[in-house]
Amino acid sequence: MTTSAVHRLTNTIPSPVIAIFSYAIATGYSTSVLPLIIPEGVLSASLFTGWLTAIFYTGMISGTLSSNILILRLGHKTSFITLQLCLSFILLLLPVFTNQYFWLLDRAICGFLVGGIFVTIESWLLKGSDDRKRKRLSIYMCALYAGTTLGQLALSVFGAAGNTPFTLSAIALILAAITLVILPDYKSETHFVSSSIPTITSFHHWVKTPALTGCFISGILLGSVYGVMPFQLQTMGMSQKQIGLMMAVIIIGAITVQPVISILSKKVGGTLLISFFSLLGAMSIALSEQYLNYLFIGMFLLGMAVFALYPISINLGSSDFSENDMVGASQQMLLTCSAGSIFGPLIAQKFISSQYGIFGLFFIILITTSIYMLLVSIKGISRIAIHK
Repeated sequence: MTTSAVHRLTNTIPSPVIAIFSYAIATGYSTSVLPLIIPEGVLSASLFTGWLTAIFYTGMISGTLSSNILILRLGHKTSFITLQLCLSFILLLLPVFTNQYFWLLDRAICGFLVGGIFVTIESWLLKGSDDRKRKRLSIYMCALYAGTTLGQLALSVFGAAGNTPFTLSAIALILAAITLVILPDYKSETHFVSSSIPTITSFHHWVKTPALTGCFISGILLGSVYGVMPFQLQTMGMSQKQIGLMMAVIIIGAITVQPVISILSKKVGGTLLISFFSLLGAMSIALSEQYLNYLFIGMFLLGMAVFALYPISINLGSSDFSENDMVGASQQMLLTCSAGSIFGPLIAQKFISSQYGIFGLFFIILITTSIYMLLVSIKGISRIAIHK
């Protein structure tokens, strides 16, 4: 590929997005594998699965709060590369030490690193005008979920046995770091000074409540999908190949919805969009429960709904922030999402053996969210009408 072709590529797709694609392959594969190969110990399989995911997101909260220090000292690019390399090393330790307590510690560290990765890239990409920001966000989410889909499909191809999942995932993480080294620097990056990167504790400007609520609900659902869904499908009698395929269908739905979000966000308010997609998710679960033959369609629509909530929420939440405050805004939203991701798996694992499994939990959360966001949207419209 010529230099001019490389520049054209990075002008269309920012180099951090290309790197996050490789990262997503790694995490999509390794996250799908973990619930299927958990080590034996004092905790039962379902309970340990919930705690493994919860401890990951607990670490993610710590990484979210600490990431501004790393970005301040190293900049976005070097921070991203450093975090990717550290994550690849920590991931390789899992098959070496097959002990439940070590796995909990390892996943906490992984969560810490992943929290830093997401604050780094989202604050990196969320700068600029609303139109360009929406476009970059759509491309970013598509790359994230496309990579996750390939990672899910890797489970069907390479399986979950031995060291293979972790070795391949580590290689993909290293490739993500190499991508940023060899590709031209992302042009929107600015060199921050100390005053431009506030900590979460110094904030006087908080993200809108509906946006934080959307992030929290998104965290509950995403944490449950990634952490508990494979185990739930396994209890339904599905093979590893079928589980990988079903998870891929969910992520394909997530990819499909991203351009739709970008278009609708220009015309429809964020709270109304969250209400609509929450309702879509609830309807997809009802469809799957009523007609098992439509399970693939139901999972596709569920993926669209669940994975639409976070990008809509962060777009809604970042609209009132200046570029200098974007790191802090990203911290707030990712912190809230991570908090939801802690509670989600712990609650979901209690529903696994119930009549409707975690799908019953999803239905309750989605229909409640839809009603709440609809009321918020109506209240906002009423205020506008009164002011006029």
